[in-house]
Formats: sequence, structure tokens, C-alpha cells
Amino acid sequence: CCSEFGQWPQVDNVTCGQCTALVLTEQYGGRCDRYCESFGHECVGAAEEVNEDCNVKYSARCDQVISGTSDMLCSCRLPGAADTCSSLLPAPAPQPSPPQPSTTAPPADCCSEFG
Repeated sequence: CCSEFGQWPQVDNVTCGQCTALVLTEQYGGRCDRYCESFGHECVGAAEEVNEDCNVKYSARCDQVISGTSDMLCSCRLPGAADTCSSLLPAPAPQPSPPQPSTTAPPADCCSEFG
């Protein structure tokens, strides 16, 4: 599937699942494809993390530059490894739902004094 994380260069102290890590990307131009290729792997996923963790803020293509950050989540696998080998990136973090308007009506005697 992929090499052990100890063989991955520039890991930013966070690993996620089997073949995804938070990596320092400056020398790779902010691209996961270049990062994975640097140690003989191929990219199968790229994303910006929420806060130095495995939570995905947004996903990107492997050849897409993720700018404005010093690190990103890259999923890499050995060439020829089965598609099912590599862990996919975690799903994007759920966004909070907007508050729902109240559907309860006031009690019948609530406003009779204003009547």
C-alpha cells in the first residue's frame, strides 16, 4: 500500500489512517503530487486540514497548489498498489447547521392582555 510513515519526508507530526499524513509542503510547491513523487509514491488525495489535525477543511486535486499554509494532508501510495489499499482522506469536518426558526406557537392566553 504505502511505506511506513518513518520513511515519509517532512511529516508535520500528524498521521491519519494508513497512508495519509500532514506534511510540510514548501519545498514541494504546495502540491501533494510532487510530495508523494519525492519518495517514490503516487498521490491519491490532497486536502487542507482544519487545525494541525486530520480533519479536512477542503479537498483538492493532487496537482492543485494548496496555498496560504505551511502544511497539508497528502494521501500517497506505492505505484501499482490496489485502489483499496490507500486510506482515503477523512471526510470534511461537518459545518454547524444554521439555527432553525421556532415552530411552536405561543400559548393561547399569552397575549390576551394586549387584545
